[in-house]
Amino acid sequence: MGLPVTLAVGTSLFWVFFNSMAGAIIHRNHGNSDIKLGIYIALPSLIGVEAGIQLALYMRSLGVQEVAILCVSIGLMTFIGAYTIIESLKRKDYLDQIGDERNVVSYLPTASARKLQGIQLPPLVHFNRSGITVSLWIILIMGFLIGVSTGFIGTGGGFIIVPALVYLMGIPAVLAVGTSTMPVVLSSLYGGGRYLLSGDVAIRIGLVILSTSIPGVIYGASVTKYVRGVAIRMVLGMTILIVSAGAILKLGWLVFDKTLPLLQSLAYIVTIGGMLFSMVTVVLLRFISRRYRMGKRIPLWSESLFQQH
Repeated sequence: MGLPVTLAVGTSLFWVFFNSMAGAIIHRNHGNSDIKLGIYIALPSLIGVEAGIQLALYMRSLGVQEVAILCVSIGLMTFIGAYTIIESLKRKDYLDQIGDERNVVSYLPTASARKLQGIQLPPLVHFNRSGITVSLWIILIMGFLIGVSTGFIGTGGGFIIVPALVYLMGIPAVLAVGTSTMPVVLSSLYGGGRYLLSGDVAIRIGLVILSTSIPGVIYGASVTKYVRGVAIRMVLGMTILIVSAGAILKLGWLVFDKTLPLLQSLAYIVTIGGMLFSMVTVVLLRFISRRYRMGKRIPLWSESLFQQH
């Protein structure tokens, strides 16, 4: 949209707060959230948000904030997106191989999650809803780092929290999506409030985005009842990588001193394309899952993506 980077970060946190609030309520009603775990992650994330904001302000004083934010965003999104897709493809291949047994097989945490859960550094905290026991220190470190990313790049931290909960905490993706809304609500509230007080929030633009995004949140949350976690992770990973490509194009535009407007236009097109891809894929998943539940034929390769009710 051509907003200055600080204004873009502040506006992003503004609408992310209301989006995540709507998502938190909906997922809570569906039983897809661990409120206790969400609060434990949210509290240290508030400290991280302030650290991220201060880091962003320091980068602005050096005149490199926009480049720094893009570089960090690209690094995080590329790593998380690629890892999520690779893991999801392996998991889908496993579900395809076991056939009908996938309807009775229980969720298996990743190796990294089992290693972290094996760190018995007291105090230990047990989360009944998620069925895990984790060292409090791991939660504090994770929450702080999520907060730093929120305050610095203005994402709300959702694209980091969900993979962290799945791959580091070891909880199912459906539960991770709902649980992630709690820390996102608190961190974006604090971060957005800080930027709002400094006048770095385009409220009208934020409200326009909200008018279209909240219905998407409601629809997307309803789809999680019918798809497996592997489907959620695949869509998340691919969307993140597409948006990362858009950020790379924008970084190239900046590197060439904004002399190549084509790169900026392509960046907008690719970023919006990533959002549209996510929307269309979610609608398609809902359509196919409905056919699956009705006993109608669906592509054989897609059966492992859906819950059998």
